[in-house]
Amino acid sequence: MKNLLITLSVLACIKFHAQSIDLKWSDQFIYDNKLDGFFDYYIGTNGNNIYARFSDLSMRGGGNNKIKIIAFDKTTMKKVGETNLKGYSKSKKKDEYDYYQSIILDDIIYVLWTKTEKKIVELYAQSFDAKLKKLNPLKKIYEVNRSKEGTDNLIVLYNKDIDDKIFIGKEYAITKDDENLKIEYKFLNADFSLVSSKQVTLPILITKRRRGLFRSAGSINDLIASYELGNDGNLYVQEMVKVSDEEKKSLKKGEASVYPHIMQVQLETGRTQDFKLKFPKKNTFNFSSLVTKDGIKLYGFFSDLDKDEKGNDTHGTFFISLDSKNLKTRDMKFSYFDKAFLDQLYAADKENQKKGRGLFKSKKAKASDEESIDDNYKIEKVMEDKNDIVLFCSIMKNWQRTVCTSNGRGGGQTCNTYYYCTKSNVTAFKLNPKGDIMWAKNLDRSITYPRWNVYDLNVIKTDNNYYVTYGSAFQLNSKKK
Repeated sequence: MKNLLITLSVLACIKFHAQSIDLKWSDQFIYDNKLDGFFDYYIGTNGNNIYARFSDLSMRGGGNNKIKIIAFDKTTMKKVGETNLKGYSKSKKKDEYDYYQSIILDDIIYVLWTKTEKKIVELYAQSFDAKLKKLNPLKKIYEVNRSKEGTDNLIVLYNKDIDDKIFIGKEYAITKDDENLKIEYKFLNADFSLVSSKQVTLPILITKRRRGLFRSAGSINDLIASYELGNDGNLYVQEMVKVSDEEKKSLKKGEASVYPHIMQVQLETGRTQDFKLKFPKKNTFNFSSLVTKDGIKLYGFFSDLDKDEKGNDTHGTFFISLDSKNLKTRDMKFSYFDKAFLDQLYAADKENQKKGRGLFKSKKAKASDEESIDDNYKIEKVMEDKNDIVLFCSIMKNWQRTVCTSNGRGGGQTCNTYYYCTKSNVTAFKLNPKGDIMWAKNLDRSITYPRWNVYDLNVIKTDNNYYVTYGSAFQLNSKKK
């Protein structure tokens, strides 16, 4: 078989400012999949560098035999360091560890691995300096239980703005119907010691129906909720609440049966409080939070049921300011898109100009389309710009393909399902303190990853500019895009 040769521009970097978008690419590198592996995804950034993972992506579903991390100077985009993590040793001993996650801090890089035993999954860590020179060798730091009755889900979090400690925890396996979700958490120090252990029961009820969704998964990554370590030192938990069968009877046409729910956990005491993002005649979805010492700001997209009776079209952005002490609402604003605004935003993007077209759409449906964006937009990064906020978003579409091959005469067939995530566009919305949209910028791009739910935008702020790194399969010299 011929080696798979990939010509790759390792880094695409957009510079956003108020009037235009500049595009800068790194040098091109050629990677041989059999020898070196090729670009997989961006890991993160720190004060000086941007880090990317490279691996020999298996086309047969056999995993990654080789994994390395490469560091690039975020100003010049030149390679400044690399480390081989897996598959480069001449030893033929089977590797017992699976790559789990990398954590990028200013002075230290953590690489986490898992090792699966019969009834537990062990978590290991090793560390490197900013140029990927080894600091601490591989060491076991945590473990979660794994059984037929249920599997704990691993939680790993960090926040560059509050020390260099890593949050390590787990969701306890749900083994009974109608019981609340429980979590445990500890903090990992730079020397790999763990401190401040605590257990908390969250106001998330796991019903029989919901428990069935997670019961047979067997993975430590099937988190029931999503988690964020806020700048105020508290843990923030997000989930989607599904209304009860009785509540569903009173829903109006197009009104969503699920809505976002955010909880705050004070880590020292374990005290919890919550806020539900549910509003009259509006469906809210895909929101992000920005937590500061002064309060909590929630940003997301919404659908106006007066414009779209089905409640699916994305008509604008919402902004909610909460008091972090009691989660009471301070301010709220729903900002609508209009046709002139979207025509200018997508002037160079023909694919996103197709909304509003269709022979069988009603006049009202066409009007709703013309004042809405793609329903698959996800907010990936929220950045502060003095008193303003910039939302960095992209379109995410998960899909799958099943391939079946014959096993020969009378041998039946073997089928494998492959999972993909197609990302398109890099779109930024700048909002003022009141939640009004000041400007928006869009750049067309497209890339497909061999897994679901890939968030590949990384944002670096310098002076009045934002440098955004992302994956794209568009050719560097393409003049059609």
